[in-house]
Amino acid sequence: MKRKISIILAVLLVATLFVSACGEGGGRSGSGAINFTGYPMDAENVKVSFWLWGGPQLHSSIASWEDSPFHSGLNEHVGVDIEWRFPPAGASDEAQEFNLIILSGDLPDIMFSDRIMRDAERLIDENVFRDLTDNIQGYAPNYYEFLQQRPARDRAFKTDSGRYFGFGFFREDDGWNDTFQGPLVRKDWLDELGLSLPVTVSDWDRTLRAFNDAYGAVFTAPQGRFNPSGNIAGAFGAWGGTHMRIFVDRTDGQVKVAQALPGWKNYAEQMAIWWRDGLIDQDLFSNDDAIVRAKALNNETGLAYSSMGQLSGWINDAISEDTGSNWIGLDYPRGNDGSKTFVFGGPGIGSTSASITTKVEDNRLEVVMRLLDFAYSPEGFMYWNYGTEGVSWNTVNGSPIYSDLLHNDPDGIHGAMEKFVGSVWNGPTIQATQVLVQRNQPAAIEANNTWFYANEAIAQDFPLPRGMALSADEMSRAEPLEGPIRTYIEENTVQFLTGLKPISDFDNFVSEIERMGLAELLAIYQAAYERWLGR
Repeated sequence: MKRKISIILAVLLVATLFVSACGEGGGRSGSGAINFTGYPMDAENVKVSFWLWGGPQLHSSIASWEDSPFHSGLNEHVGVDIEWRFPPAGASDEAQEFNLIILSGDLPDIMFSDRIMRDAERLIDENVFRDLTDNIQGYAPNYYEFLQQRPARDRAFKTDSGRYFGFGFFREDDGWNDTFQGPLVRKDWLDELGLSLPVTVSDWDRTLRAFNDAYGAVFTAPQGRFNPSGNIAGAFGAWGGTHMRIFVDRTDGQVKVAQALPGWKNYAEQMAIWWRDGLIDQDLFSNDDAIVRAKALNNETGLAYSSMGQLSGWINDAISEDTGSNWIGLDYPRGNDGSKTFVFGGPGIGSTSASITTKVEDNRLEVVMRLLDFAYSPEGFMYWNYGTEGVSWNTVNGSPIYSDLLHNDPDGIHGAMEKFVGSVWNGPTIQATQVLVQRNQPAAIEANNTWFYANEAIAQDFPLPRGMALSADEMSRAEPLEGPIRTYIEENTVQFLTGLKPISDFDNFVSEIERMGLAELLAIYQAAYERWLGR
């Protein structure tokens, strides 16, 4: 079933929350507090330094944030002098950059990173970030009310002791937007061979062999998507791919490691058969998106695993090259008994946080919090997702539509959006579903519908619960266990899938993981999960 998304209804809902929230509390009195009456604030004399790893980075064609429509425009919309800071050119290690800033003592006012959520309790205790609990309802009413709409949102941005630590990235339609990867198939080839859409593992086997016999095609995927996702592993009673995956089994509430379970053995056994029979791309573990896209264009694959955005690219290639290929999204396969344990997805809550450091004094706290709160207001939602009306978007039949300026940009729609829009990939905001809809082909949106609506009950359980975190003591005990176990698992899983290691060695593989301290590691994570439940 295709879902009709109404952005206007979403904005009206947020607007209702905003009015309600402002009735409960505006700017608080006190030394340096502003008299907040709306945006833009009269705070141009207040400088706020904002460091971002990920989120709205500068497009490669723009040298300075002053020349970036989104970044310079946000300063004007919020009425604050934001000093944008980005990682140095060539930086690739987020943890290293994040830790260097903290160790230097030269903190920016705001840090946006994937490193905060997992360690927020300790970072507050060590006086790196501010505890926002006493001020969040008064200084960030839009964000606070948004969190209250879903218990999982609120839990994610509280520590175990109940302290609010940051402003998160969310997707407007929750799990739909997170389920952006899945199987893809050449529908024209199915039609030529008189085959129906494959549903079960046996169907996949028949399809792979038919495509290989008729076209010399194989199953393929980008390794960066295949390894973490588990791709089709759920059809075999498994919960993960080749990368170690710690997850919560919602059937019994227990934390487990996917690769130590019998279902993963079933998955590896079938993959090894397909590998042996030449039905799987021998470059599977080195492919990137561009390589797989070229293989799709060159008829080297007819059954694959990738993303909504990549599917749009494949379709564009087929149109421009007039190949006649018809790629569509395919539901994740089921076991021959009809079962499916998991698929790639999420709850619409990101793992990133924009948190306020202790460099922010009490007399600037309201300005900084309201700067971040803007993204969750009706006006801020529109700006972060569409940019400036009349420039990057126009109202068409009551809906916001990206303008020709973006569609005709020489860098393409994705590149254009990176110049004008803050929520293209992630950021401290709510990503509108239309950001995805308007930059992708209709068939890619339909693929996303297929991946999500057929699997809604299990798609949102893919990651560990957002905000679930180990304490400092638990981390000190878990790290010396988890590191070696992870390395051992990832050294062996690829060998099982390719047949280099016989499946008869699987029980010995699991025994070695257990000997390395698996039970202790799982007990540590179980305690963290139960604390999360208690928030």
